[in-house]
Amino acid sequence: MSLSARSIANFEENHLKVTLNVTKDKLLDLIKQASNDSDAAYLSYKSFRELTNVPMSQVLRFFDFWKDACFAAGVVPGQASPSNLTPNRSKGKMHALGEVRRVAKELGVSSLSRAQFDAHAPEVAAGTVQQLWGSWASVIEAAGLRQSENFREEISIEVLACEFLDTVAELSKVPTVSQMVRRSAHCKKTFTRKFGGYKAFKQEAIKFLLLRPELPDNLGRAHK
Repeated sequence: MSLSARSIANFEENHLKVTLNVTKDKLLDLIKQASNDSDAAYLSYKSFRELTNVPMSQVLRFFDFWKDACFAAGVVPGQASPSNLTPNRSKGKMHALGEVRRVAKELGVSSLSRAQFDAHAPEVAAGTVQQLWGSWASVIEAAGLRQSENFREEISIEVLACEFLDTVAELSKVPTVSQMVRRSAHCKKTFTRKFGGYKAFKQEAIKFLLLRPELPDNLGRAHK
């Protein structure tokens, strides 16, 4: 059932301009209110996004799936489907560049990290921007911004592989990158950028673990 104009109007004033990170409690409040204002018997992510403008990336900061967020809020979720789960689509390379410039301007910064960009709820994710421009450094240069001087110390494959093993044991399946990041002290790019993608990281982690059968069971969490 489509959302009524009244429901959208009620939400627009307070929630349509959500641009910064939401807290977990705020997210649950938004889900509850969206459910109350919706005419449907359930709340799909598509309807929630129309009402709040909160991207799926914000939901995945706290939950593995949309249905988990709904259950935590005491709301009946919509059926999982491509229409519910499809992420923001890129409108092209120049649109991505425009989003980088817009976020930097709104934040009032001369340098912009991927994490800062994604936290500002852009229309296209940092990972997609990087794919379009070849690297994050390339789009930052094109946007007229300077590279960030804050670099993290390199984290060994041993530490990351053991965290991967811990997460596999906890979930009883190979985790998504969001599931890994939620359980790790390290950011998303630690598992992706360094290895050329999350798939490549998984391959390297499994290869390392197969060659190191003597690793103790508690090694992964001990390295955090």
